[in-house]
Amino acid sequence: MMQVSYKLIALSLLLASTSALATRVYTWEDSTGQVYYSQTKPTDFEYKEVDPPPPPPSLAPDLNKPFEEQIRKSIKDQKEQ
Repeated sequence: MMQVSYKLIALSLLLASTSALATRVYTWEDSTGQVYYSQTKPTDFEYKEVDPPPPPPSLAPDLNKPFEEQIRKSIKDQKEQ
């Protein structure tokens, strides 16, 4: 029973820490029209909170692609026979 409690506490701390690591991004424009981005709120300018862009798609190769090509080739060969 104690092991379950420790695991539950560890899981709770892990989930709480992920939201604490999320950063906010702010943007503002100065009087010359220069646009700035920062993780800290500016004190002298009106700012907007910006949603960060999503992460780029994975660059990992599609592991199913070789199998798809083999299946297509097999189907093509069967049709030719």
